[in-house]
Amino acid sequence: MRDDTDDTALSPDCLIGLDALGAVVAWGPDAERIFGWTGPQAAGRSITSLVFPVTQGEAFEAGLRDPVGRFAAGTLNRLVDLLAVHRDGHNVSIEYCAWPAGDGQSRRFNFSARDVSRRLKALGLMQQSEAHHRAVVEHLGEGMVVIQDERIVFANPQADEILRVPHGQLISMRAIDLLHPDDRAAVSGRLAQRQ
Repeated sequence: MRDDTDDTALSPDCLIGLDALGAVVAWGPDAERIFGWTGPQAAGRSITSLVFPVTQGEAFEAGLRDPVGRFAAGTLNRLVDLLAVHRDGHNVSIEYCAWPAGDGQSRRFNFSARDVSRRLKALGLMQQSEAHHRAVVEHLGEGMVVIQDERIVFANPQADEILRVPHGQLISMRAIDLLHPDDRAAVSGRLAQRQ
């Protein structure tokens, strides 16, 4: 059952309408949730003054002024990662895309943003966990190898030392090749039976 009081159940996206110079003409509740500005507070203000860090806002505005020129390649019609600024000053990691819109008479732009802060935080935690587990495995007192499709895809330093095979050679070797030649046929037969 969905809990509407939990903001994780809401869409992470917002759509903002901009005029030819990048001033806000449409700002909905999702934009307010992501960036902290209400619709009336945002109306008529430059999108760059609301959410962009100072150093990146100038390039975005240059792309709006020249939507088919050299700046547009870095600003319009592509997904861009940005560390945006919330109204209260904290950073919000977003992916955004801006593209020209309008009826031909007046040039306008749409600006779609997605808050990816939670995803990046989860990715960071996963990378920390992976680094921790890798450190544990690499510093075991025992040798350890991981075999995938009959080939060694991982070996800790102790396995290199025990097997007396340089690490560069050990990775991607066939595991069966580590056995004494007299034992290979018997081990291959037992593995085939198990499969």
